[in-house]
Order: sequence, then structure tokens, then C-alpha cells
Amino acid sequence: MKRILIPVLSALLATPALSAADYLDRSAWSWATSSECQAEEDITGLMGIYDGNTSTCWHSNYHAASGTPERTNPHWVMIDRRTDSSLVYGLAYVPRQSNGDNPATACTEYALFFSDRTFEGTTAASYDAIVSELGSPDVTGSWAGDATEKFVIFEKPVSARYILFVNISSNGSNSAACAEMNLLGKGGSGVVDPNNPGYNAIRIVTAAGDSHRIAIDGEQLAFSMADGNIRMGNSAITVEYAMDEVKYFKPEQYDFEAEEFYNGPKTDIYFQPVEVVLDIESLTLEEGQSAVLTATVTNAPDEAETIWSSSDETVATVDSHGKVTAVAPGTSIVTVACGDASAECRLTVTAKPIVPVEISITPESVTIEEGKTFRLTATVLNGSASDRIIWNSSDMAVVTVDADGLLTAVAPGAAVVTAQCGDASAQCDITVTAAPHQGEDGIDAPSTPTLTLRREGESLVVGGITAGRVAALFSLSGVKVSEAPVLDDGTAVLTVGSLPRTTYLLSVSGLTLKITL
Repeated sequence: MKRILIPVLSALLATPALSAADYLDRSAWSWATSSECQAEEDITGLMGIYDGNTSTCWHSNYHAASGTPERTNPHWVMIDRRTDSSLVYGLAYVPRQSNGDNPATACTEYALFFSDRTFEGTTAASYDAIVSELGSPDVTGSWAGDATEKFVIFEKPVSARYILFVNISSNGSNSAACAEMNLLGKGGSGVVDPNNPGYNAIRIVTAAGDSHRIAIDGEQLAFSMADGNIRMGNSAITVEYAMDEVKYFKPEQYDFEAEEFYNGPKTDIYFQPVEVVLDIESLTLEEGQSAVLTATVTNAPDEAETIWSSSDETVATVDSHGKVTAVAPGTSIVTVACGDASAECRLTVTAKPIVPVEISITPESVTIEEGKTFRLTATVLNGSASDRIIWNSSDMAVVTVDADGLLTAVAPGAAVVTAQCGDASAQCDITVTAAPHQGEDGIDAPSTPTLTLRREGESLVVGGITAGRVAALFSLSGVKVSEAPVLDDGTAVLTVGSLPRTTYLLSVSGLTLKITL
């Protein structure tokens, strides 16, 4: 087994058969072979396969040792690309050139293996032994046994470090020979001239690795490339693809299926798959809330219909326009479909937070004369229209309250009126005063002979009161309008000058009098 590094001599050697743009740079590679010999003038060992000179060649060893019979096919050559990480799009093979147009050593059947691990220990006892050791080949094929350069274009670009070429059979010989072997880069599309009449078929490989072959029957294929796209057509067809690779070849170089040929008027021979994308892939809503999802559909016919659905309509519903409504806590998958394409949004519905009910009473305290009525107002927050307010009096002998908050003063005393809504409640302090007896001068007669009342300008002077108390003046609705402390001499001076002339309630020393100012 022979293995050598490529010497940097290519600039001094003969011009290659093809443009260098079609070949990858071989300067970083090393090579190995199952056997080699140097028995004739043009046979230079393994070096002849990569020296850039088609007048020299590699030849398998047909004398393993002096006097032994010829070593038979298969023979192999391994390329170790080492630090070369460029993509490989195909392989070029030039047969031995020194023995005419029909060289006996020209490869007629081959196999290629790709790997990131070396093949150097591979046996060459038989092709079956190679397959048993390495598994199925990545590429197989056959060539005519003439002296022209041969090509194999891979279905997909290859990035493997090691490429093993196995010469399974040769043109009437058990030996193998090769004048030049190259790997093709993306420029390898130039291997066949697309402007040459008769090359009216192409193979394309998309960026996703999908491979398509198209043959145009009858007319030359026109094409143009720009921004990674290829546009191709003739008088009756125009198709545009996003390309990662394009290769040209004659239709007879492949066995085409009938549907791969174009034979009549047609506007499109390749349909891009329908795609559906949602603007939101996951969403959280509170029960009762709603949101609108937007679906973007591409490559669909104009009449295509989008269908929305919810995996659990007890959790969420969705209408034909993508409006999602949260029904109850849980999860549901909202799906939009167009043909065989679909997209999903995972919806999480959370419970609506519970806000406690609050209630208040206006006013918070009331003084009312026995026999009189007064209506309290209750306000409920965070409740519903169906919530019921329940009124209660702590002492119905003092004051009663009906279902609408109307107070009725029964007898002098104090009580607490409560308004309740669910678990919430509010209270109002009620003071019921005795009904006074009114004298002829319009001032209620005091219930005690020591109480005196007199108006002095802007003031009302109340006398005969126990010191240390407070005298207060209320409107008939229970609103305090004036008050004054009782002095040591038993009098209290209330300011009443700004009050309108009407009837008021005077509360002092446990007595309530109705007076008119």
C-alpha cells in the first residue's frame, strides 16, 4: 500500500484538460492506493494521478512480485482532503492516455465511499469484501471504456474528509489506471457547456438538499442565475427556483421518468409546498379575554381555505378569522390548516382573579329624632348587579331599618345599623333623640326648668347646663352645623350668625330640643 503527500509542483506541469475553476485545490491533500507500479515510461506511480499532467498516470500493480500473476480488480485510490473543508460536488476521472482511444485500463464500473474516517486499511480482495467491510457505497455508476474525461455529479454536496474511489471493472483488463483524478467544486457546472445544443436537461439541488431533474424535449434550455436563484425556460416554460447547485447534462446521461420530461404547453412544472406560519406560537389569556392570531400562508392557490380549530373548546374557542376567546382555565392547541400544511399556537387560559366585594354607608353616623325617618345609602364595589344588600339594626327598640336602608327612629337611645353584601359589611352609628315640646315663642320648652336660651346677635347662648359637656346644633337631617363647650358657669355660646333661618335640633345635657332661629 502506497501513501504520499502531494508535492507543490503543479505550476511546472502540463495544463489540465479542464479549467482549473472546475477543480478543487489539491495542494493540501494526500493520497493512498491499494497498489501501484512503475513498469512503463508513462507510469509514474501514485503521483501520476494528481501531477496535473495527462501524459503520466497511476497504474495498479500487475506484478505483485516477480513471476506472480496479475493482481485483478478491484483496485482503489483514497483521497485524504486533510484541512480542505470545501464542499465536493463531483469527481472527474481521466483514463490512461498512452494506449489509444480505447484504453484497456479505463474504468467502466466504479463505486465511491465518503467518510470522516480513513479507508486506508480497506482490503481489495474483492468488491464484495469491500462492501462487507465498509457497507453500501455512497455512489455507484458506469462509464464508457474510451479515453475521454469522465464525470460523476453527486446528488448532494459532500463535506467528508476521506473519499474512496473503487475501480470495480476495467475495459477488457484486470488492471486499473488513471491519468488525472480531480474533485469538482461548485464551478463544476462548467463540465458541460449549457450553450452547447443538445444539453437540454438540468439537475438542481435546493438549499434544503432536495434534488430535482428536468428535461426539456425538443428545444434548447435557456437559463439565468442571480442572487442564488436560477430561472430557466424555453418558449413554453418558465420556472424559478432557489438554488444551491445546478448541473447540466444530456437527457441520455440519466434514465428519466416520463413525468420528468416536458413535452407540451405548461406554465409550471414544480409546485412549492404550501407553508403556514402563525405570528404567535404560545399565548396566555385570562378567562373571558380574547386575542386575534394572524396566519401567513405561502404557495397556496387563491381558492385555498384556511381552517381554524381548538383542541379543547371548553378551554378556548377560535372563529374563522383567528379570534381566540378564553373560556375556562386550562390549555388548548389552536391550529390553522391549509391543505396538508398547518401551524399551532399553544394557549394557556388562567383563572380570572377574585377581587373582594367592598361596601360603604353614607353617612357614617346619624342623629335622628324619635318618630322621624332617614334614608341611608349603601355603595357596593366589585360586586354584580345581582348582589343583595341586607340591612339590620342592633336595637330595633331604638331604630328600625327596611330593605332599602330607610331608618325609622323609635325611641331615644343608640344603635348600630349594618349593611351586608356577601362577606362585606359596613356600619352606621345611630343616635335617636326625644321629640321636644315647642313653646309659644318658637323655642322648645326645656325639659328642665334650669335650661335657658337667648339670642345675642350672631350667637345663641344656652344656660343652665352641666359644666364639662358640649352643646351641639344639628339640621333636621342630622348634620352638625355648630357646637360649643359648656363653660364653668353652665353656659355654651353657639355661633349661628351665618345659618339660614329655619328649624334646628339642639342637643345638650342629654336633651334634644327643636328650635327655630
